[in-house]
Amino acid sequence: VAGISFGASNKTGGPDGKNLHSTELKDNHYFIATQQIGNILLNFDSDKQVPLYGFGAIIDERYY
Repeated sequence: VAGISFGASNKTGGPDGKNLHSTELKDNHYFIATQQIGNILLNFDSDKQVPLYGFGAIIDERYY
């Protein structure tokens, strides 16, 4: 099981003040660390589907 913080502190912590969760930032440290943790966890998961939880986000009602 892993978790990702979508809290406001990640909103401007990336390069040039960009959101750390932006899909434009594929080579930032946050993305690389998340990918590496996922790869490690997959080695210990028989079905290769690691549960992932997000927290701290404000959910847009359009996506319910």
